[in-house]
Amino acid sequence: VTKYPEHIRIDTFHDKPTTIWKDITSAEEVETYLLLRNKRHLQQADIEGGVSSSNIMRKIRSEHGLSEFNERILRGEKVEEMDATPEILDWLEAIAVPPNVDNPPVTGLITRQEYQDMFKNARERTSSGGEANYTVWKALAEQEDFAEFLCIMMSLPFLYGFANDRWCNEIDVMLEKKPGIRKIHMLRIIGLLHADFNTALKFLFAKQMMQNAENLGLSDEQWGSRKN
Repeated sequence: VTKYPEHIRIDTFHDKPTTIWKDITSAEEVETYLLLRNKRHLQQADIEGGVSSSNIMRKIRSEHGLSEFNERILRGEKVEEMDATPEILDWLEAIAVPPNVDNPPVTGLITRQEYQDMFKNARERTSSGGEANYTVWKALAEQEDFAEFLCIMMSLPFLYGFANDRWCNEIDVMLEKKPGIRKIHMLRIIGLLHADFNTALKFLFAKQMMQNAENLGLSDEQWGSRKN
């Protein structure tokens, strides 16, 4: 292609390939290409750049979000030492906790009754990773003595800040976005967590953290999926 001030002239035409796709059928090749695709997909923001990979967002995510830097943001202090866009600075100002609001802390403690209610409301057909599905956990939660023990085991990682080894694994499932189209870049990746871990996250986030957030007053950008 030769570029002139007013137009572009194409000097060479390349034949269009008859097809740029090939079917992968062997189990070894399927596994290899899926792993490569998933790795590239999960690293996309870091590779291609953008707001989420900027220096200030990296600093916010460091130390599991528990740094003194983040405490300053929540107190409403200026963070002018960071190279941030005006939009990011406005967002940081908007998420500061008002000084006159006293929300109950999210402790991570799950009582026996809360544990039983969580699995009573869980849908049995919900997909999950791990050996035990929702049917097993719902059956265990119905037993008072089992629930008394299991609610403690579920609470401990959140109370003391350690990772349950079993919860560190998930199953990645790739689904068709459009029925019948299985091109690798058009598949949706869904991570299936262990049923008990997924249920605990729903409880702590939806029932406690979001309740506190709504008590603070949500911004206009945070009203998705809510009634007007």
